[in-house]
Amino acid sequence: MKQGLAIGLIGSDSAAYQRADAVARIPGAHLVAVADHDEAAAQKLAHVYNQSHSNSKGRPAVRCVRTPQELAHDPSIDAIILHTAPVHNEALGLACIGARKHVLVQPPLAASVAACDRLAQAAASAPVQLGVSFMMRYSPAALLARVARWLHAE
Repeated sequence: MKQGLAIGLIGSDSAAYQRADAVARIPGAHLVAVADHDEAAAQKLAHVYNQSHSNSKGRPAVRCVRTPQELAHDPSIDAIILHTAPVHNEALGLACIGARKHVLVQPPLAASVAACDRLAQAAASAPVQLGVSFMMRYSPAALLARVARWLHAE
């Protein structure tokens, strides 16, 4: 019987390392695969992650997958983090949802309101969750912006 939540990551830019480290801090979650159009970048992320996190607390080694579509259809993966440009989020998100994977997207959700609607409708009709992360919600700059907006509203 499978234990924990197996997570795949699509995208491997510098901020993706923060996402990977965040997954490592979630009890019961395991980053198991990464894919990127730049295969060398994906391999580097997997290597760095494996050096830092694999074999600690029984974590499996992260493997590279050749394409995002292959990662989306991998039966061993439960959820996928899309860390890609907004122009790619709709197609990749729909592929993941179609493969019955939960999806967490780096903001913005998609490149247009219509694309966001299509993603939301697909998730609503599938047994999966779709979410958008807000990494900076509690950063000092974001808090200051909210206070400034509140002050100007009066």
